[in-house]
Amino acid sequence: MRGEVRVQALSDFPERFRSGARLWVAGRPMVVEAGRKRGNLLVLKLAGCDDRDAAEALRDALLEIPERERLALPPGSFYIYELVGLEVYTPAGERLGALTAVEKNPAQDLFVVAGPAGEILVPALRRMVREVDLAAGRMVVDLPPGLREV
Repeated sequence: MRGEVRVQALSDFPERFRSGARLWVAGRPMVVEAGRKRGNLLVLKLAGCDDRDAAEALRDALLEIPERERLALPPGSFYIYELVGLEVYTPAGERLGALTAVEKNPAQDLFVVAGPAGEILVPALRRMVREVDLAAGRMVVDLPPGLREV
């Protein structure tokens, strides 16, 4: 296909990239005309992106969807952008720091928490995450012994 765009999908919803889907690319709406998986990438043909120069102009662009069009998640699940920035505490109320990123890993995702004691990588497991309160901007995690020293 002419004007193909190679995409590293960060979404857990592959249907977001089906033909007819609308994405925001570099701040403007575009429609997926066709797509296929190639290794760990998606190869998309976007409406209006008809040649190599148009595809090259989108290099390193972030593909997004408007928040109002996001898919609903099951209770207790959150989008990464909702979690980044939360203040992270222990059940005893000790502030560990702010959640600055979520690293994708094969076993489980890791919450990157930056605080006064340095960076802590907290496995994103339900048994460790005791509470997420988006309105209060807070997360409570129950760390196993030794995790802070890793």
